[in-house]
Amino acid sequence: MAKGKKKKNKTARPPEQIGREVAGVGLVALGLFLGASLYSDAVGIVGSAISSVLFGLTGACCYALPLAVVVGGVLLIVFSENDVYAPTVLLAALFIVSLLSVIHAGSRSGIGEVKFFGYVADAYKYGSAYRAGGGAIGSLLAYPALLLLGKLGTYILFITLMLISFLLVTRISLRRAGEKLGRGIKRGADAVA
Repeated sequence: MAKGKKKKNKTARPPEQIGREVAGVGLVALGLFLGASLYSDAVGIVGSAISSVLFGLTGACCYALPLAVVVGGVLLIVFSENDVYAPTVLLAALFIVSLLSVIHAGSRSGIGEVKFFGYVADAYKYGSAYRAGGGAIGSLLAYPALLLLGKLGTYILFITLMLISFLLVTRISLRRAGEKLGRGIKRGADAVA
C-alpha cells in the first residue's frame, strides 16, 4: 500500500444512516413506553399523565399508537439506507388525521350550536375520559366538515382522503389489483366447473 493512501472500509455507514437507526431505536423504546402507559399503571405518574393526554388528543385510536410507533421505528431501522421523503410523511399524517376525523364524526352526534373551540375542547375531554371518539385532533377537521357537508359528506370526504393517501404511499394500483382478483375468481370458477 502506497504511503498516504487509506484503505476504504466497505462496511462504513454514512452518518445519515446511523442517525436514522438511532432514531428507529428511540421510536421502538418510545412505543414500548407508550404501551406501558396506555395498558398498565407500571410507569407511574408520568405514564398516567401521558395516557390521559394521548387519549384526549387521539381518542380510541390511541390504543393502536404504541404498535404504530414501534412499527415505525422498526421500519426506520430496516430501511435506514433509504431517504425519508417529506411527501410520504405528509401523506401518512393525512391518512391518520382523516381516520381520526371519521372515527370522531361517527362517535359524536352533530355539532349543534357549539362553537369550534368548544367542540375541540369537548372532544379532548371526551377522549380523555371515555377513551373513545377521535379526540381533539379528529375534531379539528371533523367540525368544519360536519358543518359544511353533514355526516355522510364527512364520511365520503375523509374515507376518500384515506384511500388516496394510502394509494400514493404504497403505490398500489387499483386496476392491477382488480385484474388479479378477477383472474383469481375466474381460476376458481374454472376449477369448480
